[in-house]
Amino acid sequence: MRRGHHIILIQSDSMDGRAMGCAGHPAAVTPNIDRLAERGTIFETAYCNSPQCCPSRSSMWSGQHVHRCRGWNNYKGLEAGDRTFVDDLAEAGYQTSILGRTDHLSGRHSLWNRVDAWIRHADIDLPRTAAPDVKVSDSESPETHGGDWRTARLAVERLGAMRQGDPPQQ
Repeated sequence: MRRGHHIILIQSDSMDGRAMGCAGHPAAVTPNIDRLAERGTIFETAYCNSPQCCPSRSSMWSGQHVHRCRGWNNYKGLEAGDRTFVDDLAEAGYQTSILGRTDHLSGRHSLWNRVDAWIRHADIDLPRTAAPDVKVSDSESPETHGGDWRTARLAVERLGAMRQGDPPQQ
């Protein structure tokens, strides 16, 4: 295992990189991202390979253009077992860990995403069910954010274990 070299990739979902305090946006209040940007690297002129998230991430994870990794739409991305940069890092001696939603594999989006990719341009409008009522809370407690906070706690635990030299629990 390589010691002293750490790479942490934080991948956000559907975020405009211009809408951050560290990017100078006057209305954005993003203190945690701002602190990370101060101590890390921020890409100011980065572009993705596809306007859809799954194909773009499939391209990023595989290091291939969208047409090469066959990430056609939000339903079709990489297949389980396809080679990614994580494999390259592991072969180079890095200890790797993937936490949370990465959204680069096939079949992770809903059936609607699969159908919509084919009918959208044909002006076919299928009936949709009403969205459930959403309850908004002023509370910032971890219980109000569910899986995101669990993932964050797990990440802190794994990083702490790596700092101590203990292998993290998978």
